[in-house]
Amino acid sequence: MKNILKSIFTGLFIIALLSFLKAQPIDNPQKDLVLVISSESGNNGVAVTYSPKTKLYYTVFAGNAQYPLEIFTEEGKNVYSSSSGFDIRGMYYHAKWNCLVGNLYDDGGYFKIQLSASGMPTGQSEVYLKGLHQPSDQSGGQFNTKKNLMYCINDMQIYQYNMKDGSLKSQIPITGFSDRGYESCVTGSILYSGEKGYEFILVDNVNNKLYFFNAKGVYVKMMYFSPEEYIHDYFNMSYCNKRLWTYNKDSRQWTAYKLFN
Repeated sequence: MKNILKSIFTGLFIIALLSFLKAQPIDNPQKDLVLVISSESGNNGVAVTYSPKTKLYYTVFAGNAQYPLEIFTEEGKNVYSSSSGFDIRGMYYHAKWNCLVGNLYDDGGYFKIQLSASGMPTGQSEVYLKGLHQPSDQSGGQFNTKKNLMYCINDMQIYQYNMKDGSLKSQIPITGFSDRGYESCVTGSILYSGEKGYEFILVDNVNNKLYFFNAKGVYVKMMYFSPEEYIHDYFNMSYCNKRLWTYNKDSRQWTAYKLFN
């Protein structure tokens, strides 16, 4: 009996310890990297994504298929700039497929941009799923490529789509959060961190706050941060490699703030 009780208490202790040790957001996150766009075209930045395989960052703009896709080393050196070929609203690196994937404006569907072993575009790209598979024409997609899911937000509802067939899997309501708080946040997308307990993030560009929500859409934490530059109220933000990214239209650069270790 004593051995059974000991095993139970040991198990409970391990569970509690793992819960305590889960990644916590870094208080007062600081700037740690800047990506300067070389092209003069494009206005609204919609994505920064990272390939851990090649250690490259990829950036893209919304609004026109001629706007640039630019690639940077993890030190911030620009090594590629060319038109993306799509009117993009969200983009992420898919490790298993070795390509960039994302969603397009309105009913444009979902796209792929194939990458070489070195991480450069091969010149092969496609719309692999046509039609409207998002809640609105301007929805900015955020991605969980391990589960092939895309997330979009509309009217305090997180829409979850299957990236393979575009089907709507579920709607997750934002709870424990006020309408007023929501109205102060950047519109267009909700960021997906993938960090357990802090999966979703809204950015308050009025009061310089970050709001964290768990996988069920429940509000769990707020913290302040000090952006180096003005944060626009529509698009122009992203999340990848444990960092929040904000794009400034005047300086034409993405600035990273590390949120998790």
